[in-house]
Amino acid sequence: MSGWSKTTKGWSYDRKCHMAIDVDSLLIMEWLFTKGNMHDPHVSRDMVDSVKDFSYTLAYSAYETLDIYDYVFKNTHEIPVIDTNIRRCIIHEKLPANRKIGIDLRKEYVSNVPIKMGK
Repeated sequence: MSGWSKTTKGWSYDRKCHMAIDVDSLLIMEWLFTKGNMHDPHVSRDMVDSVKDFSYTLAYSAYETLDIYDYVFKNTHEIPVIDTNIRRCIIHEKLPANRKIGIDLRKEYVSNVPIKMGK
């Protein structure tokens, strides 16, 4: 199952693998293959439902939509921490409270993570 999609690098014919992973044990809780042209938020509810007993939902910027934030808050006891999509020109003061929480938590986490230097 593949599909054509336009990316920032041009057209591609591909597929995607969406995964929900427990970051402590690295166990895959849910996985799903879709056509490359299917937007990530279309599978977000399945991914959130598979980890709804966790403390946080961590996701990258493709999942940053108001619908996903609302779904997490209404259907789980998790706090969504979703990367900000810089192409959307986010203005922090105009965000709803549920999106501010995730962004503020991510900023706090990133500022407290020690930098590891390799040899």
